[in-house]
Amino acid sequence: MGSSLFMAEIRSKNTSPNTFPSQKFATPECICVTVTIFEHIPKNMKGIVSMVINLLGFAFHKALQARKELVKVLQSVLNEKRVIMTKSNQPKAKKDMIDLLMKVEDEDGQKLEDEHVVDLLLTFLVAGFNGSAITTLWAMLHLTEHPEILEKAKEEQDEIIKRRPSTQKGLNLKEIKQMNYLAKINKDDLSPIDLSYIAHTTNLAILG
Repeated sequence: MGSSLFMAEIRSKNTSPNTFPSQKFATPECICVTVTIFEHIPKNMKGIVSMVINLLGFAFHKALQARKELVKVLQSVLNEKRVIMTKSNQPKAKKDMIDLLMKVEDEDGQKLEDEHVVDLLLTFLVAGFNGSAITTLWAMLHLTEHPEILEKAKEEQDEIIKRRPSTQKGLNLKEIKQMNYLAKINKDDLSPIDLSYIAHTTNLAILG
């Protein structure tokens, strides 16, 4: 299924443009699993940036176990929703993100299998779990420990503001593209994650 076609189908089924994705995901039947999800997502996150050592006590092993629990929880939600769909006497409930993923079809009329729906939901959950907040926290910590770099970054920002027209309000894309030094700081801040990811994929390739 082409990604553009898939997203177009999702958007076409979203009949409430004023509803945020989080609201569509967190309908009553999904809220009941929130505690379990937030218990296991941190373990899964630690495993993503850890060495691939699948032994008891190691972060990667804990992440695999956490993923199994998350799959069970999300699969139970799919099963419950499928039962509700088959009951004609059930009142028409407001559709959420899971409903859309279960009903969406590609150009050949093929629907996503449960495994694919669960994988997509896990991707959304992991990607949205404090990613920006944690990255910003580490960036500020590193900048505080290296005041000379912080000062240089501030000088770059001051220069951009000086060149800004007096009629301009707020930041624009052109100014963001001028932040070359800040971009280098961001890349350096993310480099430990990149190295862990490279190590992770390399080990997977070695293990076959």
